[in-house]
Amino acid sequence: PRRDPPIEVRRIAVERPSRFAADVTGDTLNRASWYDGRTVTVLDKEHNVYAVIEAPATIDATLQKLEDEYGVVLPLADLLYADPYAVLMAGVTYGRYLGIHQAVGVACHHLAFSQPTIEWQVWIDAGERPLPRKLVISYVDEPGEPQYSATIRRFTLDVPVPAGLFTFEPPEGAQRIDARDMKRSEDGDPAPPETTPKGGM
Repeated sequence: PRRDPPIEVRRIAVERPSRFAADVTGDTLNRASWYDGRTVTVLDKEHNVYAVIEAPATIDATLQKLEDEYGVVLPLADLLYADPYAVLMAGVTYGRYLGIHQAVGVACHHLAFSQPTIEWQVWIDAGERPLPRKLVISYVDEPGEPQYSATIRRFTLDVPVPAGLFTFEPPEGAQRIDARDMKRSEDGDPAPPETTPKGGM
């Protein structure tokens, strides 16, 4: 019998160029992470363990380091880069405009793109602020062509960031572990390239 795909809810706060915080709760993953311009801290909420990684001074460089040195591609990481368009379009071999379609109740420009190992679609808000509202990625080289789908229900822009949002405070009883021991994929964070069209989301 076919299983329903796991569902996760992600909340991400970004302050460019050097801070972000993310939280994910779902069927297979319960984690939070903080980047303060110096370190990235990842907390496995289910096991109450955390890891700290020395990081470069910008979000772009930090995301690249996590991918290159730890094999971790954060979900929807392409949207966190300073120039998301350049990152998303790298390696694209074909693109098509599909018209105005609905995503999360919003009229959106619907576009489809092909890359060597994936095909992906994006829905961009057709209103005054052209923000992404939905993303679907198909892994055409994988058996059964699995898909990753994300909908972005709310953006909060141009608001003050609460004090301490990007600072990690260990929960009571939390144990620090080596970053390379942090479980991944089915045991933790995304090992499959579920997030970024740039060579394999």
